[in-house]
Amino acid sequence: MGDRGNRHRGREAAPVVIEWDPEAEVRCVHVQECGACPMMPRKYDDQRAAKAERMHKALARYDLTPTGGYGDVDRASAIAGYRRRAKLVVARDPGTHDVSVGLYRRHDNQNVVDIPHCQVLSPGLIELVAEIRELVNDPPPELGCLMTVSSGEEGVLTSIDARELCLPDDDEHGSDTAVLLTLLLTAERAKPVEEMREAARALRQRLPQIAGLAVSLRYSSRSQSSSEFIALSGVSESKDVVGRGYQLVSHTSFLHVHRGQAERLYRLVEEVVTRAVGDGSDKPGKILDLYGGTGAIALTLARLGHHATLVESYPPAAALASRAAQAQRLNVEVVTGDVASVTLLDVTARHQAAAHGQIAFRCGGGQPSATRAVARGTREHRRNAARPSGLRRLRPLQPEP
Repeated sequence: MGDRGNRHRGREAAPVVIEWDPEAEVRCVHVQECGACPMMPRKYDDQRAAKAERMHKALARYDLTPTGGYGDVDRASAIAGYRRRAKLVVARDPGTHDVSVGLYRRHDNQNVVDIPHCQVLSPGLIELVAEIRELVNDPPPELGCLMTVSSGEEGVLTSIDARELCLPDDDEHGSDTAVLLTLLLTAERAKPVEEMREAARALRQRLPQIAGLAVSLRYSSRSQSSSEFIALSGVSESKDVVGRGYQLVSHTSFLHVHRGQAERLYRLVEEVVTRAVGDGSDKPGKILDLYGGTGAIALTLARLGHHATLVESYPPAAALASRAAQAQRLNVEVVTGDVASVTLLDVTARHQAAAHGQIAFRCGGGQPSATRAVARGTREHRRNAARPSGLRRLRPLQPEP
């Protein structure tokens, strides 16, 4: 989580001097200026304690106390070189004309700090960003329509969004690192699509770790749609390992930035659901995954033999989840729609003949109307619980990462 600060009545906030704990495990030369990693100057145990305190305060606002008490924030397997997604601003300094690829300066939303020695990005992303930094400082002619930095009334490139994949062992990608890269361009100055496609092919020849390249055209005019996404070269979706299987992800998919912590989260979900729907039985349960995205949790639970129903409002994400389930022959039904309208009752009515019908659901977020819809479905299923064809038990689950 970054710390970009704000301006008050046009005046910049006074610069803050960062004091390092001499026992801090990770040090970065960019922290004093960069708006990211505000906790890095503290010891890792102090960071974990601060995060736990935030969670306690958040729950206390709703007068909620976990029945089992609070546990410690788990230690991560790596606290440096772990981040596998980089969304970085690309900007030219009007004075020196040097190009920075990084994040906004702390307490300043106008100037970009170059971060070539970032301590949290994965080695693969550090290498890719270094090569992009070199190209944007002096773009070759064949890459000019993609890599010329937007400055004043010239250039197009404003930022980059790179997602590093974890490919299955049997994948045939020719590089040790595979990245889905999106370039954010000023739409009004973008070249024709075919010219951009030719440049994209040339860029991927230079940087073979780019498995797929796309652009997001950002319009400044209110008369235009705010953005337009175009896949230019390479794959537009790819496998990304999750536990013992994989999900399908695209240039716009959500990815856990810390793979080690994500794996621990999925194992925790497996354990919690097994306890909730198992009760000593080896029969599968029925899982309802709300706001399921590309299906990481639904696919994980389906591999255990459960029948998962995923509800997702964003059609491209729902389509990826469906294709991943079909390719791995997993029992996942995907429903595309808003949780507020696709209620618990609507989704599960077709499954009431199941002999061992149990549902656990995960709520990843959403509007109050969605919560009310789920509550209505819950009450209705409780009324149906006495019917032979009804669901035996409804167990809402909301595992904390």
